[in-house]
Amino acid sequence: MEDSSLVDLSTDDTNILIQAVHKELIDLRGAFGKLNVQKFSQYRTLRAVCGGSDLADDYLVFEREMERIATKSNRDEAAAALSITAPEDLMLYRLLYVVEHFPNETGELRDQRTGRRWSDRGMPNVASELVHLAKQKGWLGRENLAIELSGTRENLLLTVWYHYSQELDGESPVVSIWHIAGDDVSEESIEAEYSLRDLKTFELLYRYERLEQYRIPIRLPESLLNSDLPDVGTTVLISIDTVGAPMRTLNFTDESHLGNDLKVEFSVYREFVMMELRRRTDVSTRQFPR
Repeated sequence: MEDSSLVDLSTDDTNILIQAVHKELIDLRGAFGKLNVQKFSQYRTLRAVCGGSDLADDYLVFEREMERIATKSNRDEAAAALSITAPEDLMLYRLLYVVEHFPNETGELRDQRTGRRWSDRGMPNVASELVHLAKQKGWLGRENLAIELSGTRENLLLTVWYHYSQELDGESPVVSIWHIAGDDVSEESIEAEYSLRDLKTFELLYRYERLEQYRIPIRLPESLLNSDLPDVGTTVLISIDTVGAPMRTLNFTDESHLGNDLKVEFSVYREFVMMELRRRTDVSTRQFPR
């Protein structure tokens, strides 16, 4: 395979970049094996247009874009994406998967050559779309999620600002609130779960970008509200699953006034954000179910 690391992502000649992406998509389609991170890792231009900073993140962005194209584009573009992502080792069977994916209302004879013809027609548009997304101010896979905790222990509020490119067709994060006593952690500990799309309080559209705001009131249990009660190791865990956006930038601001006896700890691992609220004397090494 040609060393595509020589292709400059910042080049002003978009056609050169599209041609390089197109070539790698064709090579990837023809390579043996189901699509996985190891197989994807060999295609450096594809990695670059999907972010280029971390292999696992690049792969997740590419996988998400292929899924979006396969479900929301025309037949030929969907065929191009499916000819890469179909769960088959051989390209022959991936192309057969493509033709079987679409209804055959006319009863015409279809075989792997039909799937290749559709895929060949759609592949240039897929390459162009990947490059277009990457060129949109570097937005591909780089959404911004700003999280703010404010208020008092009696009126605690979680505010989330979600800023992303409309081209990415982003999904809103999912917030779960857990009330945990001691080390007893289970699915039953979930106090509430929200898709932020249902809690939108503000939206602004500007050219290719979208800004959304969400507000969630947080109820603390009595064992944390009342500092006179004995410490029973109660923790309120606010978890945010950022739903398939591994390269999102995250910012956290604590503007809350919880008193001297409560503390907030913030942590993030790839797509998963956590805020823990507990007594300052409570040191925990819990493992939470994913």
